Amino acid sequence: SALHGVRCSLAHAPRRSFSRILSMSADENDDGESDCTDDSRERMRTIRALQDAFYSSSEEDEVSMQPDGSIASLPLWRVSWTELPGRSNVLIVHEARYTHMFEQVIRNGQMLFGHLRLPGGSNSIGKQGYELLSWRDEAETTQQSEDGSEAEYCYTDDVQEHSSCRSACVGTLMKIVDYRRMGDGKMLLLVQAVDRFTVSNPIQELPFSVADVQLLPDYEEMEYCLAQQQQVQASNQTWYSFLNNSNLTKARHMATSEQVRWLPYEFDNSVTLPVRNDGSDDLSPADVVGSALKSVVPHVPFSSSVSASELLLLTSEGHLEDEDDNGTSSAQNSTDTTVPMEKLLVDSGILLGPSEPDPSRRRSSFSIEQLERELWIFVNEWVEVNNAMSSFPPELLALLPPRDTFDWPDDFILEDLATTMAAASQLKGSRPFVRVTGDYPAHRRRKRLSYVISALTDHTPFGLGMPSILLEIHSTRDRLEAVLDVFEFVNTERMGEFS
Repeated sequence: SALHGVRCSLAHAPRRSFSRILSMSADENDDGESDCTDDSRERMRTIRALQDAFYSSSEEDEVSMQPDGSIASLPLWRVSWTELPGRSNVLIVHEARYTHMFEQVIRNGQMLFGHLRLPGGSNSIGKQGYELLSWRDEAETTQQSEDGSEAEYCYTDDVQEHSSCRSACVGTLMKIVDYRRMGDGKMLLLVQAVDRFTVSNPIQELPFSVADVQLLPDYEEMEYCLAQQQQVQASNQTWYSFLNNSNLTKARHMATSEQVRWLPYEFDNSVTLPVRNDGSDDLSPADVVGSALKSVVPHVPFSSSVSASELLLLTSEGHLEDEDDNGTSSAQNSTDTTVPMEKLLVDSGILLGPSEPDPSRRRSSFSIEQLERELWIFVNEWVEVNNAMSSFPPELLALLPPRDTFDWPDDFILEDLATTMAAASQLKGSRPFVRVTGDYPAHRRRKRLSYVISALTDHTPFGLGMPSILLEIHSTRDRLEAVLDVFEFVNTERMGEFS
């Protein structure tokens, strides 16, 4: 199966502990020092004045997400690691090409950019073999290289990546929710990872990369949307047969439209950097306290001001349909006879899937509901083994299925922990705890879970290298199974330390 190589690599991944609370751009030679003399402040005031004169917002600069999930001229942040949807990060940007890029992103008001893995980061930009390719060009390149030889693997940060050593063509759409300018010219950004995309058309590589991109919903999202329009019987579709569905392009459009509508609930835009904000643009490194930044990373909270029931009402009123200029649902238009993008992405190996049933893997025949339940049981075990009751992230606990969804084991403690967190959040000055309700679609809850829960194991030898793999698994079900395998390895090793 597509996940077989993933499981084989888990047991042999080298150990390396790291933290990306503060993620720097690709210049590794920066010493982090800041010149805060009066001369430097005056110099930065002059630079800010020049920036104000140079940068201007225009329609050509604006980046926006269309209802079909396409985004034109998206600026790309190309670095050596992978970001996953549902996570947050704090970036300290100091490389000139990227301070220039982010100034444009901030000043056009849309706050959107793409995160794309590039082995070697900025040091690889412009070099042969690391060109920014569209998914079609990448598929063609992959096809030409299939000569029966063993696949080439990347070694970045001492971790074997399953992906090739070229630039990725599948990345993550990011949104800036808060920012500060520092006195030495650096930028401090609080960013949220929104969803996955693929590069459809590269536009430029220098001074920074720009491309047209297309959002990539999971199989379950598209299946759900077609089932809502009675275009497919969800329970009777296998993963691969679904890829041959002639309505797949329409399903993608409907699924990305659904994603856009749920954004206000799934991503709390009220989160801010815990850093001085007096508009002076003269922050020093002393103003940026790492322990404070931990409160806003690595997970995005759900909104405490937007109700899931309100957004669900919009969907029930018919907004799920993708209407054309004549007011006709695209799901009712003529059948698309072209080969769906998703099928080409899977056939070329750019996306992983589908995972075929395998008698040697007990869970290969599990339903997505069974996998979700078992994953939470393993997470519960992880909490107990690591004595992590008091430190368990509330953003993860928020994804616990609504009460009575599953029959939990007697020793399941996460439900009680959620109740305690909910009560504590009512106290004045307490951190809000927003648990998803039954109004929030189960397929969206599982998708979010499949991306974010792996943060608990990122620092382990079994979790290293997993983000790029998880991003390229097209099915929520297969992603849950892959994450479940990691938790089983981690828990087994941890419990072995006490035996």
